[in-house]
Amino acid sequence: MDDIVIDPEKLFDSCDQGKKGYLIPRDLQTVCPELNDDEVNFIFITLDSDGSGRIDREEFLGGFQNALCHGESHGYPGIKRRASVVEINRKTTEVPLASDIVYECLTDSNEPMVSINKSISRTQKESYHSITEADSIVDFNLPCQDEILQLYEQLQLSGIPKVLSHFEKIIVSFCKEIQRQHDQNVQLQHVFESEREAHNRRMNEVENEIEQHITEMQQHAREEERKKLSHEKEEMRSRLEGEITELKINIAKMKLIVKKAETFRNEPTNQVKHKLQNLSQENQVLKSKLAEAHFELSIVKSELAVVRTDYESKKEEMSNDSKALFENARQTDNLQRQLKLL
Repeated sequence: MDDIVIDPEKLFDSCDQGKKGYLIPRDLQTVCPELNDDEVNFIFITLDSDGSGRIDREEFLGGFQNALCHGESHGYPGIKRRASVVEINRKTTEVPLASDIVYECLTDSNEPMVSINKSISRTQKESYHSITEADSIVDFNLPCQDEILQLYEQLQLSGIPKVLSHFEKIIVSFCKEIQRQHDQNVQLQHVFESEREAHNRRMNEVENEIEQHITEMQQHAREEERKKLSHEKEEMRSRLEGEITELKINIAKMKLIVKKAETFRNEPTNQVKHKLQNLSQENQVLKSKLAEAHFELSIVKSELAVVRTDYESKKEEMSNDSKALFENARQTDNLQRQLKLL
């Protein structure tokens, strides 16, 4: 239907019966009864640039085709066809002969939409009964259109009514077949749209399930990491408390030794030096133990950093796995949809 060409100037003249130079929604709705109120309002909103409620000739001629194309892609499928059908029906108010109908089908290259009307005479209804049954709108744009027209003119000149009638019936049969194919394409389009909507819903459900699974895994990993860090902190606290208690005992011993040393001031100098040396050694031992405690604390901190690094890497791996799961689910749905189509 994208090849439909409408003459906006002729349509404007048909709508502007009072020669006002502008149109209101009622004018277009009167001439185009197949367009509903929403479609007429959409066309006027699109073309009425100044919001005056009317469309002048320049606005209509310059934007009518674009408004129809815009409507096709924004919730009004078939608006272009309905407008073109109305225009053709207004131009061809009567179809006097079946031969004129066939001739119009073959020659009207600018209007590929052909309307076959039932309003022919009683004699023609008896002669061309199959034509009267084809009261529908069809596409008739064949690549061999010129050859068919030439053949039809030759049959008219040959003066063989039976052959001409048979040829006209064949042309009408083509029109019916084209209409049937069009209806089938529309039905397939509806099926495709419903399948696509179902696929989108399924993909959204899969995405939600994957996100929920990722959230649960992240919460579980955070809980495990929290428990592990809490246990390590308790162990570190217990070890530090034990070392602090040991340091306090050693300090108390050192104070006692210092106090005893003060009581033995009168002892020989060598004994005092020896005791001081012992005290110094004990002090060095205490310092070394304190240094070891700091070293162990640094090791614990580094282990915590390694644990945190492992946690981040696992988190990234889980994210990559979830993306892979989502991609596999999408490919599976695509394959299932293709299998259904096959």
